[in-house]
Amino acid sequence: MGCDGRPSTALTGMTASSLSNRMRRDATSCSSMKLPAALESISSGVQVTRGENETFIESGAVSILDGISNHEELSDSQTQLDEMKTKYSEMESRLKSTELQVEKLKAENEERKVAFSVALGIGGYYSGDTILVYKDIFTNIGNHYNELNGVFTAPVNGVYYFRVALFGIVERNSGIHCNLRKNGIITLMAGLWEYIAISQHHVVNAASLLLEKGDRIDVQLQGTRIYDDSHKRNTLSGFLLFPMGGSDYYDP
Repeated sequence: MGCDGRPSTALTGMTASSLSNRMRRDATSCSSMKLPAALESISSGVQVTRGENETFIESGAVSILDGISNHEELSDSQTQLDEMKTKYSEMESRLKSTELQVEKLKAENEERKVAFSVALGIGGYYSGDTILVYKDIFTNIGNHYNELNGVFTAPVNGVYYFRVALFGIVERNSGIHCNLRKNGIITLMAGLWEYIAISQHHVVNAASLLLEKGDRIDVQLQGTRIYDDSHKRNTLSGFLLFPMGGSDYYDP
């Protein structure tokens, strides 16, 4: 405070030396005043200055603490962002893995769509020990039957069903016979023998076969004579019942 009782200029930020000089000047200027009043005035000024300095220090401390808090929040936000990036990367990896699995399942599903049914397609007699080549295609899903050589090739390991049908005009004491072969080895036969008189006969045989991928199936006429016409009497059909792989596959 000044000698006139009015507040002095703020002493905020003054050094101890400056404050002492200021106090001496105030004391000199107040020499005409009574000593107790002058001391009280100077003491009041010191208290004001001390309070202002404390306020300034507290304000600075709060600012520093706010800065530290903001830094910690920023650090926490960065950590959360890094965690989100890691989770996103993991999700992206799982998504790509799932897409690959879906594509693989689609491909396997296409491989499992296997079915064909064919007929000789050309009328007339067929005889001798020959491989029957069925030219008339009813269905050939997957294109695993080859109409050029009469061979069906298994696309996957699995159990397949086959049915062969023959028709012939059979003379007395003769018959019609054919062999369903797997890789050139006879698997089953279809046939009959006529002992009494010339007659027309249909013969059918069927089986479920366990095949490996690449196995070949064909039909061999066995030294007899069959007949076909527009009624498509001689046929071969087959389809995949279900696939088998790994330890599931067993061929006695």
